[in-house]
Amino acid sequence: MIIDMHIHIHPFPNGTNGLAMPDDYRHEMAHKLERIGISPDRQAEAAVERMAAAGVDAAVVQNPYHAPESGHRRSNRTVAETIAPYRGKLYAFAGIFIRPTPDLAELEYAICELGFKGLKYLPASQSFRVNDFALLDPLYKKLIELDVPLLTHPGPTNFRGSDPSVCQMADYIDVARRYPDLKLIIAHYGAGAVGGSEAALALAEEFPNVYVETSTWMWQCTRPFIPAIDGWNPQAPETFLYEMLYPAGGQRRPEMEEAWQRGKEAHRAMLREIVARAPGKLMYGTDLPFIARFDFVELYREALGDHPAVLADVLGGTAQRVLKIDGGN
Repeated sequence: MIIDMHIHIHPFPNGTNGLAMPDDYRHEMAHKLERIGISPDRQAEAAVERMAAAGVDAAVVQNPYHAPESGHRRSNRTVAETIAPYRGKLYAFAGIFIRPTPDLAELEYAICELGFKGLKYLPASQSFRVNDFALLDPLYKKLIELDVPLLTHPGPTNFRGSDPSVCQMADYIDVARRYPDLKLIIAHYGAGAVGGSEAALALAEEFPNVYVETSTWMWQCTRPFIPAIDGWNPQAPETFLYEMLYPAGGQRRPEMEEAWQRGKEAHRAMLREIVARAPGKLMYGTDLPFIARFDFVELYREALGDHPAVLADVLGGTAQRVLKIDGGN
């Protein structure tokens, strides 16, 4: 079973579902979705169609919450309703408000009533340090009680009020050590946090309860090689999206194709290092729809295909065990 550990489907506000997005964010999201051929009203359907074309069996939708003052108002219930027609194909991680105290009732509702598979939090957007145990001890204990994993976005975010000062990979040492029964997944392989990927890998090596997923890393590996052309910022994710993943006419420019191939080499080396140093700790994830495509599964096959058992674990086996996914529930 192939499981994409990290995708996004965010229902848009419609006046009756209680959701809210800042106007600029909503317009940008709609524009980007439509530019890559996805209607904002068909995000779940489009995801399942593209999964089928790429041979991906299931994906886990992330529903991160942000600080109330960000202008985002999200709902686990609305995500559950959106993915309900695709039972066994689409699963979800909940979001909750963390301040002034973690919303444990909403977490329990999402896990026990909606069937969500874990929790995602964003320390930078929600303004907390992950080792603030006076605040978070009840949350960590509740996750252990519910026996579901926590996925963390450890670096800064692109949302209003993101606080990079809390993005310290070393803080997770305290969490992993204090709560050995808490299954902790480091999203984006630590990108953007102080300590970054090397600290994320060291955590996965040292602690049995720590895992990593490498969503966004084909972009991270490629952008050092992307040239500046026609006014595009080579470091911007939009350049990767529009020039690499969905180029006009379906064909990359020669200089972009060269950057893509060099990025693939770096990505392949990274994946092999992770599985060599921290066996059983890597999960496949993409961060779709804007920074990857479902056919990125082929990048993992190319990198790890000479070790079929390792590849099977990375592409789905580890996620199945940690998230308790059996293919039908």
